[in-house]
Amino acid sequence: MIYYLTSERNAGVMQAFLGTWGHSLVRRIAIVSYERLIAEKHFRLPSGTYIFTSIGQSLGTRDPPSPARQWAIRLHAALIEQLGPARVLNDPSHSLRRFGLLRALGEADLNRFQVHRAGDGAADMRFPVFLRHEYGTVWNAPALLATREAYETELTRTDNAGLLAIEYCDTRDAHGIYRKYGCFVVGERIVPRHLFLSRNWLSWRPIRTPRPCSGLAGWRTSPTVASIMLCSTAPRRSGRSTSPRRSSRVRARILPTATRRMKSSRPHLQQQWLPSTRRAREGSMTEIEIRPMHADDRDRVVEVLACWGMAPVAASAACPDPERSGLEIGRTFVAVAQGRIVGVASFVLLSDRLAVTESLAVDPDWIGMGVGEKLHLTRLAALRALSIEKVRTEADRPETIAWYVKHFGCRVTGTVPKKHAFGLPDVPDWTVLELDLMPGAIGENENR
Repeated sequence: MIYYLTSERNAGVMQAFLGTWGHSLVRRIAIVSYERLIAEKHFRLPSGTYIFTSIGQSLGTRDPPSPARQWAIRLHAALIEQLGPARVLNDPSHSLRRFGLLRALGEADLNRFQVHRAGDGAADMRFPVFLRHEYGTVWNAPALLATREAYETELTRTDNAGLLAIEYCDTRDAHGIYRKYGCFVVGERIVPRHLFLSRNWLSWRPIRTPRPCSGLAGWRTSPTVASIMLCSTAPRRSGRSTSPRRSSRVRARILPTATRRMKSSRPHLQQQWLPSTRRAREGSMTEIEIRPMHADDRDRVVEVLACWGMAPVAASAACPDPERSGLEIGRTFVAVAQGRIVGVASFVLLSDRLAVTESLAVDPDWIGMGVGEKLHLTRLAALRALSIEKVRTEADRPETIAWYVKHFGCRVTGTVPKKHAFGLPDVPDWTVLELDLMPGAIGENENR
């Protein structure tokens, strides 16, 4: 049995996985929250494999360690004594987070770039750089700041607390393609996970192909993987990784993923896998059909929702009231283009006058093609046909909130806390928007 230790707030990540791709593992993985274990002063954990997660901000400060972190460190030590280190993964006392890891990789010469605390006045900073927060997830590529002047100007416009400046490392090949490997490192074993190809330097999702990825064939012997192993297993002195100098081919960016160039001898991957600018233009001229969801659409619909962290989560003891537990056939619409589902939107009736919209998601390759607008207008028309007078929407992305306000006349009425990690994992609250759906009330905004 695998015991997945996490905070209650972040339990939704594994719940979403078990509710979709990992459904076959439901009987082999148990989610256990730190809060539950701390509340139960006398507990006994059975034999199995334990994975410590949410060991960053969720456990409080590191130096000095918070009471919650001290408790987790004692639990970690007790489990190792009972089960051995091979069955206890991730150490809450010193596992590196984003800044520490990137710093160690740079100082060990495994990365060709370095990370800095924003505003620390580092004289050796190499440009261009981009800014991002130490914690959380970035979904859109940050601006590249090409000069120190541009960097310092940007700092005057931004709250620098928790902000990192990371040197940009250009790894494009002759075709302008970025290639990114991802793997899990468990002890001395490397488990391949994915190969991403993209024209965007920030690549965070797989671009699927109908056949297996042949690029993983030489995984275990690649210099990139060798550098990962060196960094993950090398002895530490003063918090640094020590290892031989990296191969010139290494493009490690952050464990457990790494980026390296795509060989130009495989140009067929460029057209087959990537949403190039030319394909985007072609997509904008493609007819988009909006229709009700069918039962056999579910797998693809969940796939699209999962791209944005919004896949339905099955109710469980750890999460009895999930944010989204399913999709109702009669109240869910899909967008179809080129014979493939590229978007989804649904709604739920709260009363005979009030409804809430849910699960509006568009395949990232089709962003900017008008798919979201068509889906939202379709469900608004369906709600108006049901004589619904008020529509409520919950969103967590600033650009989405602004989109609802600008184009549909929605007004922000407040916030409500999320039940668990869902959507943007580092945003704890939903922004609530409302729209009066009376005849003619949204016509001007609908037609822009």
